Amino acid sequence: MAYQQYPVPHQLYSAAMSSASSSSSSHAPSSYSSGPSSPSSPSSAHYWSTVLNPQPAKFDCVGCHAIYSSQSALHNHQRTCVYYTTGHHKAHPIGLIPEKPYQCAQCGVAFKKNSNLVKHMKLVHLGERNFECPYTNCGRMFGQKSNLNSHVRAVHLHQRPFKCDKPGCTRAFSQKSGLKAHIKTVHDGERPYKCDACSAAFGHRGDLNRHIRVLHNKERPYECHVCPGHKTFGRKSVLARHMQTHRSEQS
Repeated sequence: MAYQQYPVPHQLYSAAMSSASSSSSSHAPSSYSSGPSSPSSPSSAHYWSTVLNPQPAKFDCVGCHAIYSSQSALHNHQRTCVYYTTGHHKAHPIGLIPEKPYQCAQCGVAFKKNSNLVKHMKLVHLGERNFECPYTNCGRMFGQKSNLNSHVRAVHLHQRPFKCDKPGCTRAFSQKSGLKAHIKTVHDGERPYKCDACSAAFGHRGDLNRHIRVLHNKERPYECHVCPGHKTFGRKSVLARHMQTHRSEQS
């Protein structure tokens, strides 16, 4: 994992004092003068206020080393800083932080900002869905407004402006990101998400997570309420196919 070097407070102070010493020796007048002193001379107020007197200490988060100008701002940050509250900072030397210090404890995905980790936790693991489709009898809920808008364009307005230009492919998508993912996984054959338990690889992280839940963890969260034994399934699509058998029996 790549790290970035950040100066710790005593290094900042030493650098300021070193600059002050060199500035003092190179600009000190050989004799006293009655004229106005230069901004960098030891007799000027500017010199004493900006060089010899360092700025008030910055408030450094021991978790991610984000720097704040006040103690209250630091405390507000640390209330939601997962890197601080989980104690992960103890594994890294002072002044060194990873490029993506905010790691999800559930799936291992890392982020540069704590706010992105919080959003990830709410959407992926807590399943928050606050944006409801306004169309009658739809009932779909989404975690982000952008996803709701994409749903409305694709499902209700049938807008798919992003078309695949590969020969023989007629797929079209409501979002440019969907088109890019399609080209990478279907046409370029990229499978960046590899399973640690077997040799399977996937083009989408969601497919990998589903593979792990169903195949390795044996999770079967989708239950048929018609079967006497409440048969369960690992995938929603398999449950849907199973339910068709019940509808056929009724007809």
